Amino acid sequence: MQYIFVKPKNSLVTEYYLSIIEEAIKVNNNCPISYSKKSGIQKDDIFLVTNIIDAIKIIVAHPKNKFVFWEQGAEPEESYMRNKSLVRKKILSFLEYIVLKKSDMIFFVSKEMEKYNEKHYKLNLNFKSYIMPCFNVEIINENFFKSNKYKENSFAYVGSLAKWQCFNETMELYSKIEHEIKNSKLYVYTSSLNEARIVIEKNNIRNYQIKFVSQDNLNKELSEIKFGFCLREESLVNRVATPTKISSYLASGVIPIFTKSITSFSLQFAEMKYVVELGNVRDYKTILEFLKKDIQSDDVYLEYNQLFTKYYNRDKYIKEISSLAIFQSQ
Repeated sequence: MQYIFVKPKNSLVTEYYLSIIEEAIKVNNNCPISYSKKSGIQKDDIFLVTNIIDAIKIIVAHPKNKFVFWEQGAEPEESYMRNKSLVRKKILSFLEYIVLKKSDMIFFVSKEMEKYNEKHYKLNLNFKSYIMPCFNVEIINENFFKSNKYKENSFAYVGSLAKWQCFNETMELYSKIEHEIKNSKLYVYTSSLNEARIVIEKNNIRNYQIKFVSQDNLNKELSEIKFGFCLREESLVNRVATPTKISSYLASGVIPIFTKSITSFSLQFAEMKYVVELGNVRDYKTILEFLKKDIQSDDVYLEYNQLFTKYYNRDKYIKEISSLAIFQSQ
């Protein structure tokens, strides 16, 4: 037998997530891992798929084979946000129900996602699900101790300008912060340089830098920065999500500014001192209040290191996943 990973065409998040599962399989299993599903499929081969359409193709083409489904997000809802097609959303929702029901095991990125799917589709999924948040980096100790890191008010935005990432709202919020405090600076890391500049200038932001950096170089850029934005409007997509950029911020000692609409983080970070949770995307006064704090690198590192020990711990997930029945030697 073999495990066959059906990967999407492009996703750094997927690569890191699946690499954890690969390592878990290798712990106590000598079965090979393949990345091709075209020929030579045996009845005891097990598929791992990362989206609804690929899962449906496996169900149709190989109905007797077991498969593992990784649900990274609320696909039907995300599709509707992109395309505004209710018909497409309903079709994807129907297909998702089939995939969740027929899957032999499911990876969810949050407990909220598991609970939503159980309630929405009236399915019992807990017995065959495993929760692991999206993340793609481990903690980088030296990034917490850069000179003046927590003395200067530097802010970062990382990501695309897709509407659901709330770039416009983030720039409106930051503009108010810049107006209220002295010596703040904004760093925007995106591939949409011209579009970002237009929005920034529209909001009369004065002190800023825009550039594109690869994922490999992002941690170096973040090493000098104090705050990182991850704002989201209230929606199902955000309630069940665990945006990867938060792990990138935390790994480099960047204090995340996020909205409570990202329910998983709101719950996970509830007892933490060095995070900034906003009531909504316009809540700049909470940030201004946080700026009054005297922040020490040692304190931030201690708190974030604990989080990476229990929540963003690659070794922990490898050990737990390796013990799951479907990944045991067959």
